[in-house]
Amino acid sequence: MANASPARILGQVGRGEVHQRKVTIIEGWNLWDLQTRLNQENVLLSTIADVTDSKASIRLSLSHGSPEGLFFPDTYFYVRGETDIDLLGKAARKMSHELDAIWEERGPSLAIQDSYQALILASIIQKEAMRVNEMPRISGVFHNRLNRGMRLQADPTVIYGLGPEFEGRLKRRHLRADTPYNTYTRSGLPIGPIAMPGRAALMAAVNPLKSKELYFMARGDGTHQFSETLKDHNIAVQRYRN
Repeated sequence: MANASPARILGQVGRGEVHQRKVTIIEGWNLWDLQTRLNQENVLLSTIADVTDSKASIRLSLSHGSPEGLFFPDTYFYVRGETDIDLLGKAARKMSHELDAIWEERGPSLAIQDSYQALILASIIQKEAMRVNEMPRISGVFHNRLNRGMRLQADPTVIYGLGPEFEGRLKRRHLRADTPYNTYTRSGLPIGPIAMPGRAALMAAVNPLKSKELYFMARGDGTHQFSETLKDHNIAVQRYRN
């Protein structure tokens, strides 16, 4: 089956001769989440020990050292005999296609320079937003901060930089722990994506809502309080912080 052509495999699936299986990549997952999911697929042939390794990028002919963020969240089907590289290749090709198409639909005067920066920003938006309708507004805040030279100060970037062992609530010492992903200690975007964003987050990254807002604070109900000034933001922090 491993050497069968795609047309032959499709024919066998259609005739019921081959059982088709599926793996769903969830929006907002990172590579550690994806590795855990792939490890559950006993029928999928494992050819890479760790999808987070840079060797996976080489095997998949990806243009970046880390494959983080480069797999599009969707459901992918495979049959017995296919490998993890086969499946990840499908997801990587779809992300490349989606990202190229979405970059062509970008708005004017963005604070990002290319499609990879759009992917990085989209991954942060994906982790920050609980609701899709807030994604363009959150994107607008990040673009405003980037244009002003303000640090993004996005908690999910700190969490990602701390690694998969991090559990619990962020504390001040975590915000001060410098990593290439910590947007409290470093200006601009982190060095790479922190998750796999979906289409809505990608679109929001290149089409931010125009506003003067520079801050947002989670209300605890899945929505955020947005503010234009630090004074108003501090009021929101006092009101909504548990």
